[in-house]
Amino acid sequence: MISYDALPHGFTIDNRYWVEGLLGKGRSSAVYRAFDAETSTQVSLKILDPFLSQDPVYLERFRREVSIIRSLSHPGIVKVYAFLKFQEFYVIVMEYFESRNGIAYLDRYGAMPVADFLDVAKKIVSAIESCHKVSVLHRDIKPQNVLISQNKDIKVVDFGISRVNTMSNLTKTGTILGTPEYMPPELFYYGPIRYQIGHLFAWLCFFLSS
Repeated sequence: MISYDALPHGFTIDNRYWVEGLLGKGRSSAVYRAFDAETSTQVSLKILDPFLSQDPVYLERFRREVSIIRSLSHPGIVKVYAFLKFQEFYVIVMEYFESRNGIAYLDRYGAMPVADFLDVAKKIVSAIESCHKVSVLHRDIKPQNVLISQNKDIKVVDFGISRVNTMSNLTKTGTILGTPEYMPPELFYYGPIRYQIGHLFAWLCFFLSS
């Protein structure tokens, strides 16, 4: 059986999506660049670890990510085209965005000039503001979850642990979700996040100091 994070070039999903290469891997999923034979365009495929898909909570978070992103409409939010199951793989089909995540961008280009930093920061804040307007909290804003193109357009990605006021949290009481390095300290002291502005400002400063 082929591993979800080692699909070979040319591997075909659903007789439509041709895998071209691995873009990245997280703790629970892998993302590939692929060619959509039906539309003749490139797309991104996010594939959940089949082991985790056996856990109803992980699988529901993966499904919910599709619903959440489809409820959003902003140029700084990645688009979702489809959700499907192929063999043992659960797959989200998303738009392909030629870019690097925040960490990889800084590794490649170094610290941003102040003017560029402010421009990128405004775009990220605008994307997050659009989420808050429809009661969506991302809950894991960090450089790895912001894609930056060479001309400094951005896309916010990975809504797997986002919270929507009208949906179940899918967490146990007292559980904290997110990436500790980028969480505001008040989250650990006071409990659930009420807003993310301080959180966002803290890690965006990373772009100037790297």
